Amino acid sequence: MGKIEIYGIIASPPTRAVMVVAKALGIPHELKILDPLNKPPGLEKLSPQTTIPFIVDGDLVLPER
Repeated sequence: MGKIEIYGIIASPPTRAVMVVAKALGIPHELKILDPLNKPPGLEKLSPQTTIPFIVDGDLVLPER
């Protein structure tokens, strides 16, 4: 199993909660920092509501809904 990618900002309590759960369950993960003022192009494809955090695991994308 590869690392999951958690997209968010460290100051976000929901992002930190996802990271804590991943660590507690022993899931390898990597935080991908997003700048809330400069959202990257194509973000809507990964997170339709452009909310954070969201998780990418290979082809699987889990946005907050």
